[in-house]
Amino acid sequence: MIGGIAGYWRWVRPRIKRAQQTATAIVETLVGREPIVDAATGKELVPAQPGMGVRLASVEDGQRTQAETIAKLTETVLKLDDAHHRLDTVETDMATIKSDVSALKAAAWERIATKAESAQMWRAVADADPDLLPNRPLEAPEDDDSH
Repeated sequence: MIGGIAGYWRWVRPRIKRAQQTATAIVETLVGREPIVDAATGKELVPAQPGMGVRLASVEDGQRTQAETIAKLTETVLKLDDAHHRLDTVETDMATIKSDVSALKAAAWERIATKAESAQMWRAVADADPDLLPNRPLEAPEDDDSH
């Protein structure tokens, strides 16, 4: 009999305690548990653990929030891509405008140089033969102070 009690105490009782602890852990996981409070001080040692349903609901809310965030990020990436494309178009247009302005400046300088050469040619023609001049004067008439 003492051998049976010692065997129970040594081998069976620890297994029963382990099974009870496992069952308690399973119930606490599924249902949840109250916070563990020190009886002497009233201080909370371990916070309350919500049940499985509450935790799954918070995970689902987190996934919903994550999906919304990913959708917003995707939209932002698309907007940035569109803005990048627009910026490339504007930069290309600016390069074209700059080259056109440079060409216009060169043409303006050429017209200025041509005007001076043309005026010099007409002066030379006037000096050579005044009858070949067009009907407009090349130089402004001098002011008469006799009026």
